[in-house]
Amino acid sequence: MWSIDVPAGWEHEAEETLDTFFDPDGVGALQISSLTKSDGDVTDAELLESIEDMKLADQPRAATTLGPFAGYALEKVHDDGLAGRYWFLRAGPLLLFVTYFCEKQVADTEARIVAKALGSLRVLPASNA
Repeated sequence: MWSIDVPAGWEHEAEETLDTFFDPDGVGALQISSLTKSDGDVTDAELLESIEDMKLADQPRAATTLGPFAGYALEKVHDDGLAGRYWFLRAGPLLLFVTYFCEKQVADTEARIVAKALGSLRVLPASNA
């Protein structure tokens, strides 16, 4: 399990393995998909495989650390004019795939807010329920 500090004024919609955060008056949406590996920790090779599976292997990537998570950050401008920011992150058995999409011309509008939110990522202790 993981948690994040939701930016003030942003809304949160949750599905089974996908959480979406957005400012109703903003320009984009931050989505976080999470998977928990049943046996062992997520490896760097598995992150790289995920990047390839998402057809982003040809994009420049930068190593990143967000709280207890380590992984890669990428950016891509799509043919439809959307700018995508992607983070492939791991902490122990937990894998997070994070995206932020908005129109290319406003891509930096919420960048600081998104960066601050992602910096608050943390791993929650496992519950013994």
